[in-house]
Amino acid sequence: MNTKFRAIAFLVVAMSLVSAGCSPGHVTPEIVFKNVNVIPMTSETVLENYAVVVKNGKIKDVGKFEDLHYGREAQIIDAEGKYLLPGFSDMHVHITDPEDRVRFLAYGITLVRNMWGKPEHLAEMARWEAENIPHPEVYTTGPLIDGRPAAWVGSMIIEDPAEVAGAIQQMKVDGYDAVKVYDNLSLPVYDEIIKQAARNDLPVVGHVPFTVGIEHAIESGQVSIEHLRGYNLTNDTVDAEIIELTIESGVWNCPTIVAAPDKAAILKILYENGVTRFVSGTDTGIAYIHPGSSLHEEFRRLHDAGLTPYEVLLTTTRNPAEMLGYEKRLGTIEEGKDADLVLLDANPLEDLANTTSIAGVVVKGIWFPREQLQAMLDE
Repeated sequence: MNTKFRAIAFLVVAMSLVSAGCSPGHVTPEIVFKNVNVIPMTSETVLENYAVVVKNGKIKDVGKFEDLHYGREAQIIDAEGKYLLPGFSDMHVHITDPEDRVRFLAYGITLVRNMWGKPEHLAEMARWEAENIPHPEVYTTGPLIDGRPAAWVGSMIIEDPAEVAGAIQQMKVDGYDAVKVYDNLSLPVYDEIIKQAARNDLPVVGHVPFTVGIEHAIESGQVSIEHLRGYNLTNDTVDAEIIELTIESGVWNCPTIVAAPDKAAILKILYENGVTRFVSGTDTGIAYIHPGSSLHEEFRRLHDAGLTPYEVLLTTTRNPAEMLGYEKRLGTIEEGKDADLVLLDANPLEDLANTTSIAGVVVKGIWFPREQLQAMLDE
């Protein structure tokens, strides 16, 4: 993005924030959602006609309005008939445009996992922070690591296990959050990646390399498997031992059915046989998959595979927080958690399509009503 366009974009955001009563990066002293139905995601329940107090970017209080304490300058939002949830997460995105941040926020997404990190992503994230530009939290892998022939131009190609230690150490120094493995890695290189990533306290995520196989990937401690890679149908079923290993190991799966619809049968079989550790992702940034809106299509497809509305919501709230090790501050509506929230006009537990009825979003304590989000999208 050129300097002039950045300046214009930031000015637009600044003006929209001022019109809403707060300046860029300024956290309203207190926000109180009054008469709201809270879906805390701690259990399948709705706390009817509750109030939630947000202060300094955190959830200060949850309870009945008359029992809560807040300051005189608090912004009171009458949310009668609306539903408040933890912000949504898209656990498989490819950020190709810095302005995707607005598209994510407009669809209630307050956390994304970027699955092919590049230096420009780290620079852009630093700019967002330095210039107080509203954005979802970004968890990013390092460069995609592959063997030969590489599936994608620009991949980090490693064929010699001796090269792995330096590459992983540099990812740690650069500030990436995880290591992504891909299809054509050799088994010796994969095993060395697992070892060196552990030494650097970096989780390994990604595809299941062809030479590795699903069983070895799970047993090696790969934290998440993307697109259900490595799971195969044989006589219209998945090997029972693989299903059992999946459950016992606690490995996470990010199905991205919206990008891989041919995997829906596998997802249904895994779910019906007791696999529950799923996170929702879309592969946005690839081909026709659009930032923001595609996550809600993924919800529908997860539901079609058998997950209940509550279980689908788990894949975008509590499960991602647990997978990333963020469960102490994200994923549920509880006192002390980060104030990343989405306010809906209707109950998504009754109809998942209601996840698109977004009345507003709170990101780190800053309230963005629907009109402001739309203005940001328009610009």
